[in-house]
Amino acid sequence: MNDMPWIKSYPAGVRGDINITPTPVQKILDDAIAKWPDRPSVEFMGKRMSYRELGDHVNRGARGLQRLGVVAPDKPPAPPPSESWPPRTKKPAAEKQP
Repeated sequence: MNDMPWIKSYPAGVRGDINITPTPVQKILDDAIAKWPDRPSVEFMGKRMSYRELGDHVNRGARGLQRLGVVAPDKPPAPPPSESWPPRTKKPAAEKQP
């Protein structure tokens, strides 16, 4: 049995057996932004986001966490399994009573 079944879904020419040096995710993203700022980093459901746009979103999220008082090495808590995803950012408007 193949212990890496996802490899069959890789496009032709993409190898699945390379060695990757452990590197912090933020450094990987910063390096990609510097090298390919306008190339697509994410493509999902017909929409694309460049590395520059992804970096902007990551930095915006990080600033939001800092404003909430999260500092390294704090880790934000994971949402409970029953919480909907993505989490709501605003409370729903109150329904009018008849």
